Amino acid sequence: MAAVDSEVKSRCSPLGNRELEVLSHHLNSKHRAAQQAQRASVEMFQALYFSNVKDGQKSVSEAVICGLRSNGLVVFIPRYAVKCPVYLRNKEGEVTQPLPDGEGIQYGPGSLVQEGHSVIVVSSNSTVHYRLFDHIMVCISAVWSTSHAPSFLCELLNCKTVKPTAALSISDPTRMKTDFVKEVEGSVRKEQAIVAEADDSQLSELKVLYGQTQTDTSLYHLIRQIKKLSLSVK
Repeated sequence: MAAVDSEVKSRCSPLGNRELEVLSHHLNSKHRAAQQAQRASVEMFQALYFSNVKDGQKSVSEAVICGLRSNGLVVFIPRYAVKCPVYLRNKEGEVTQPLPDGEGIQYGPGSLVQEGHSVIVVSSNSTVHYRLFDHIMVCISAVWSTSHAPSFLCELLNCKTVKPTAALSISDPTRMKTDFVKEVEGSVRKEQAIVAEADDSQLSELKVLYGQTQTDTSLYHLIRQIKKLSLSVK
């Protein structure tokens, strides 16, 4: 009994500093891995949704400016809960400027200045101010890579800021997520149906060429039946 009591006491004794440190590092590592897996899963799910947009169509949505950069903005899209950059200056050093009709943008010579809580884009024909929490219209698309996780590309639709719409003040975020999931599931089902039809047609062609012959039309089975009949005759 004394040996059992000492063993129980040794198991119930508090861990030392070294043991607690090792256990804490292990728990923190697992927690970070779980967060990264969850984030990657959400990004993959959203990338699949934007990849299913048909050719010639664009996924346009309202975005809120939540960050300023030396070459553009960081926006948050409440409809999809996506945060991504919007570049106002391209690699050639040209900045965004409105088209003559005011709809759409083009790149041309100009400068981009960050002052306080705003970014100012100065071009030959316009001066546009983008401030924190302003609302703009963006076009979203998914960018796939063989060496990196999928990312999102947000492009500025026009140089105008818009007033917040009522769609961004939905009080039930669960409903938004449910609608989002239903849209993705519907697009996945359509793709699976198209692939299944293609597989069925290919399968029928392969079955004609390489499929097993039916029993009633097989010469092999006919010879086997004749052989059985000849063996049964005395």
